[in-house]
Amino acid sequence: AAQDYIVGTETNTSITASDLRPISGFDDPPADLDGDGQFKDINGDGNVSISDVQAMFANRDSPVFEDNVGKFDYTGNGQVNIVDVQQLFVEVSN
Repeated sequence: AAQDYIVGTETNTSITASDLRPISGFDDPPADLDGDGQFKDINGDGNVSISDVQAMFANRDSPVFEDNVGKFDYTGNGQVNIVDVQQLFVEVSN
């Protein structure tokens, strides 16, 4: 469903819109914090951390991942699976 936004006069402001739904148990949708096209802030809290790895693992069969493979396929194999969860863990651990 479309949403209308009323914007007054603002300077030095940005608006971010997402077509993703939050995954189960979280209020905000996943986010791409660095603009690389990969959405690694799984729980939408504004940080990429071990909590995102845990959230992705617990919800790995969610339609959010299944319907948006290009945003969560960190390994480039054309699917979102446990290997992508492991890749996110490696990135968070470094």
